[in-house]
Amino acid sequence: MNRARTATAAAYGIEREIGQPLRDSYVPRDELFIETKVWISDCGYDETLPAFDWSAGRRGGPKPEDITLAGFGRPIPES
Repeated sequence: MNRARTATAAAYGIEREIGQPLRDSYVPRDELFIETKVWISDCGYDETLPAFDWSAGRRGGPKPEDITLAGFGRPIPES
């Protein structure tokens, strides 16, 4: 099965630019793989849920129920 994949993250600030075209498209949901990430500083049950909600839903991004994979992102330390 072929799937279209897209990724977003709170750090990218592109949730709206990703979410609206997905909602407007005719691509069936089961053909999409949508990944999002929240900051590693939001790790923990009480911190993760609000951060995920803010990133995925409140900023106009993909709806939380449409996310295939959620993870944590962190900056790579400069060497």
